Amino acid sequence: MVHSTCLPCSNSPTSHLSLTGTLVALPCTRLLQYQFTRLLYFANTTAAVLASAFMLNVKLYVICTGLNLNSVPYRPYLSVQFLAAFDVYLEILARVEQSINAVLGRNTPDWRMRNACPASFYKLKDEPPLEFSYLASIDGNNSLKRCASWHSQNVDSREPCSDYWISQHNVDWFKHEDVEDPDSSVMHCVERWRNSGSEEWKRMFKVFDESGIFIACCQHCFMLTVCDMVQSGELAKYPLAIIDRLLTVYGPDSGLAYGIGCAFATTLANSVLGPQAWALNLHLMVGAFHGHAHNRQCQLKWHPMYIPGTRHTEGEGCEHVFSASNVLARGTQHANSFHRHQAIEQHFAFWDMDKYAALSTFLRNHYRKALKVAQTLEAELLVIKNELNLTDDDFRQFHEAKKRYVAELKEPPHEEYLKIQYVEMLNELVECQSVLRFCLAFCA
Repeated sequence: MVHSTCLPCSNSPTSHLSLTGTLVALPCTRLLQYQFTRLLYFANTTAAVLASAFMLNVKLYVICTGLNLNSVPYRPYLSVQFLAAFDVYLEILARVEQSINAVLGRNTPDWRMRNACPASFYKLKDEPPLEFSYLASIDGNNSLKRCASWHSQNVDSREPCSDYWISQHNVDWFKHEDVEDPDSSVMHCVERWRNSGSEEWKRMFKVFDESGIFIACCQHCFMLTVCDMVQSGELAKYPLAIIDRLLTVYGPDSGLAYGIGCAFATTLANSVLGPQAWALNLHLMVGAFHGHAHNRQCQLKWHPMYIPGTRHTEGEGCEHVFSASNVLARGTQHANSFHRHQAIEQHFAFWDMDKYAALSTFLRNHYRKALKVAQTLEAELLVIKNELNLTDDDFRQFHEAKKRYVAELKEPPHEEYLKIQYVEMLNELVECQSVLRFCLAFCA
């Protein structure tokens, strides 16, 4: 922070000061200015917490009194002025970036999404087609809530600056798809899954204006798109809006992992997106982490391990994103809508830059791991095939046979039930014998 008492005359003092490397907090007064270097420091280190007035007060207090860098005493109003200056600074950066993108030809619709991940979306000359043109995952998270304000305040009408977001208008276009067919059957594994709970439970978030976010990211964890969940849980309109955006931008042969992909496939097929998803060969699956919470019948059909073309992916990229974005929760819950979006945008922009910088290492490590796994398992599989006189087609037939067996199995065979009961009685016998020996030893 810089105090100024004498300024040269200029028709545009604010513009003149910006040329000297400072930005005024308020256009009506030039007594308090902020250096661009200090604003850049905040943008690169603490932009994620600036949505919270409390966290901003702490940061400014440390700078003013703790570090005593500029011999400026701390005052509570500094946080309001600094946040105003920081908003202007980020707006300047956004407009400069827009101008650069226009010169470079990067201002076409959906340019960022089409170039978000080089490994997923860049195609080489004569590259052989894969089963999936790209792999991505979608999921919702309720950490980045924003509490509803019960007192009157000035409405901040500013909109998000980046193209990460899907507008609420586009999301609500699918709101009538939230009503499920009462005659549709839902597998047992999904009935106990919280995300597929009753609609009454999903609409209990009236205390929040935004109850979280719903995102899509590629298998290398680059952010693709995001939308707000407004006063609800994971209603069907959010993944439908995300999928509509992905199909529009990326086209056919998409592989998409979702924690309740098995149940959502029916919702998608019955929605207005059903014909388009079928025509573009969209394939839903369940992530490896979430998949083990589903029953065996579901796993045999929806787990990535049983789907050709999933390669070495786990389908849980969103969990990696959320593990980092959850730190924003302390700053977004009591922010206004604009500053909440601003903090999330800043975080995802830094996240994508970090992932881009580490992409070569990521690909190398996974490539080496894939080679090692392929060599080891191929040798073990060859031994099994020779011992049992099997071919590759036999394993595919075993998988189909197991799917049929599990589908037809309504309850365990009586023989297996007796075996289980026998083992349970043996365990009870061992426990009783142990108690008996203890009592005899105590009485002796």
